[in-house]
Amino acid sequence: MLAATAARTGRAQPCPSPSRQALARQKRALLELGAVLTSPGRARAWTRKTLRVWQLGGLAEDAETIIGELAANAVQASADLNQPVIRFVLAFNDRELAILVADGNPELPHVQHPAGDAESGRGLLMVAALSDRYGWCPLEGGTTGKAVWAVLRARRMHPATSPLASPPQALALPDEQIGIR
Repeated sequence: MLAATAARTGRAQPCPSPSRQALARQKRALLELGAVLTSPGRARAWTRKTLRVWQLGGLAEDAETIIGELAANAVQASADLNQPVIRFVLAFNDRELAILVADGNPELPHVQHPAGDAESGRGLLMVAALSDRYGWCPLEGGTTGKAVWAVLRARRMHPATSPLASPPQALALPDEQIGIR
């Protein structure tokens, strides 16, 4: 099944689910939380701490914002589920930080275009603005739900040393752990 993704242009495009080259990531971290109102804040703090340990503080601000927005969406999407669990994954290689949030609601996310005075509805617009690419895909193995992911290139952290001449590696997440197709 194809997943939807949005390039920086904001247009939805069909694309395959994240690659199964999960083990190519040099660093990975996984966190599971219940779908409660405190989860976005806990996910942001976990992201900040993980990136500090990985010495990737330059990516922390954008990564925290992205994971907070995706976590808030996952909490809202999981509100009516029995035993709601949200999984958070951070994966880094020399070029990219992948951020993934998986929940048990199969309804795919859609970008909203709220009125100027609306108090919500801008989460995916923020993710699109901050990330180099993002998308979503259904979970596999008979598991109901979806995973929403975003990628930040390491060039944001070290512009002078980043290999800008070569294209970024394909998104590779630990799908065997979260059930991504």
